[in-house]
Amino acid sequence: MGTVRGPRDAGMTLVELLITIVILGVISGAIGTAAIVFIKNERSSGDRLTASRYQQALNTWLPSDVQSADPTTFTAAATDPGNTTGCSGGPAFTGTNKLRLQLYAPPSGNATVVSYRLTGSGPYQLVRSWCSDTGAPQSILLVDSIAATGDVSVSPDPLTAGLATLQMSVTMTPSAAASAVTFRLRVSPR
Repeated sequence: MGTVRGPRDAGMTLVELLITIVILGVISGAIGTAAIVFIKNERSSGDRLTASRYQQALNTWLPSDVQSADPTTFTAAATDPGNTTGCSGGPAFTGTNKLRLQLYAPPSGNATVVSYRLTGSGPYQLVRSWCSDTGAPQSILLVDSIAATGDVSVSPDPLTAGLATLQMSVTMTPSAAASAVTFRLRVSPR
């Protein structure tokens, strides 16, 4: 005794199968496109966050260093790339000098030297090195992923009425897929 099947129970027709495949293809394409857009935006957000963190690090240190510097240190030697002078009697700084300042010495006479330097061999890092008197230099990373030594520049404007305005420009590339980001910081001493 068998069961009697109607014509609708025989399965899907070829037309129904083709329509199902086309609909699944359209849905898969939309989901794939959304996933690609999400991944690109995620990388872009990470790159912007990295650039913002580096700019914040530079904004933290450079203004206070320039404003605490002895005005006599705003000379051509301050931006001489070959300047490796650390503190008196201490070891020399490493890397290429971009800006070197001597901060006001307290009454005790212990002078602090601060130097913004490029280290590495590409990609470069911008570091802030400092030492007091005969102490060993210490460093903190400010900006990473700098492609060339020319991507960090310091341009002191001519001295006007005894005040100098210093501008540091940094161009960095957060990742291989990102475009370069340039930020500038202009500081006037007190």
